[in-house]
Amino acid sequence: MDTMKFEFADGRTIDVEGIYGSPQLIHGSMRDTLQIEINPDNINFNSLKALFSEPNNLETIYSICIHQEDESSDPIETRTEIGTGYTILVSISNEYRQVSPVPGTWKQPKTEELYIVVISQETYAEHQLRLLNSNKE
Repeated sequence: MDTMKFEFADGRTIDVEGIYGSPQLIHGSMRDTLQIEINPDNINFNSLKALFSEPNNLETIYSICIHQEDESSDPIETRTEIGTGYTILVSISNEYRQVSPVPGTWKQPKTEELYIVVISQETYAEHQLRLLNSNKE
C-alpha cells in the first residue's frame, strides 16, 4: 500500500492523491506549475485555501511517499524536495471525475470528488522583489 503526502515549508503535511507538474502560461510568463489532487475527506476547502494562500508556506515543498508491502512489514518513507518558489496560488477547485470499474466486471462507473490545487513557481525577479519587500517589514 502506498500513500503520498505533501509537506509545506512549516512542516505541516496533508495526504494527496497525486502531484503533477507541467509548464503553463501564468501572469504572462511560462512557469513550472504543480497540480495537486486532494481527497476532500482529508481537509475542508477553507482550511486548504488557507494553507496554500501563505507564500512563505510554499517556499520549499516536499513530497513524502510511504510504501508498505503488507500489514506485517514496516513502512518505508521517502522524502523528496519538489522545489522552491512555488508561491503563486493559481487556483483551487472542486472537481468530479469518473472512475472506471475493473475491466471484466459489470459495475457502474463511480464518480469521485477531488480538490485540485494549482500553484506556480515565481520568476527570479519576483523572488528578489518578494525578498526585498519582506526585508523592509
